[in-house]
Amino acid sequence: MSLESMYIPFGISGIVSAKNPDDAFVLMDDFAKLDTAQWASVDDNGTGTNALDTTLINGVMNVVTSGDDEDYHLMTTPVAHFAFDTGFRTYAKAKLSLKEANTDDANIIFGFTSVTTSGNLQSEGGGPAASYDGAVFFKVDGGTKWQAEYSDAGTQTTDSDCGAFTSEANYILEILYDGVSTVTFYINGSPVHSATVVPAHLDNMYLVFGVKAGGAKAETLAVDYIFAAQER
Repeated sequence: MSLESMYIPFGISGIVSAKNPDDAFVLMDDFAKLDTAQWASVDDNGTGTNALDTTLINGVMNVVTSGDDEDYHLMTTPVAHFAFDTGFRTYAKAKLSLKEANTDDANIIFGFTSVTTSGNLQSEGGGPAASYDGAVFFKVDGGTKWQAEYSDAGTQTTDSDCGAFTSEANYILEILYDGVSTVTFYINGSPVHSATVVPAHLDNMYLVFGVKAGGAKAETLAVDYIFAAQER
C-alpha cells in the first residue's frame, strides 16, 4: 500500500497517519495529557516545568525554562525510533509558538536527531550540536530567522534564512525524507530548504522539540501537536 492510499488527517499529501499499522509506524500527540512514557525530558537541572495549558480548548503543552540564562528543556522520544533508510519515507510535523520573554533571546529546536544531550542547542546562540545525524528546524539566541539543517555527523547543510520568526505567531513545521536521497523542510506548507541525504551514513534518530533561554527570563514553547510517520 502506498502512502497516498493512507488516511490523511492533515499535512503534505501522501505522508500521514496510517489506516493499517502494517504500512507505517505513527506517532501522534495532541497533548490531551502529559505522557511521560512517550516523552523523556532532557534539561540542565533548572527549575522550569512543563505543563498542559488548561486555558485552551485544544491540547497544548508548554515547555518552560527557569528564569536562568541558558536554561534548557528538550523533549525527546525515549527511543531512536526513526531512520532515513532507503525505500522508507519519513515525516514529522509540529504546530508550535513562542512568545519571547526577552526580544530574540530564545533558542528553539524541532526535528530528528541522533543525540539527545543539552548540546542540541548550544549556548550563546551556537545552534544545534556540532556533530549529529538528522534534520532539524531551529532558531537561535540573537536571531530572528528560522533555520533548517541536515547533519551527517560533523558535516552540516544549513539554511540560515528560512523565513522570519515572529514572537507569538503559530508555525507549522514539517520535515519530509523522500525515501531516496532528499530531505525537504516546510514552514506553513511552503518548502523552504532541501538537502541531499546519504542514508548509509546515518544512525537512528529521536524526534525532539525544545527551548533554551538566552537571557535571565523564563521562555515557554507552546506545542499544539506533534505528528510523525515512517514507512515500515
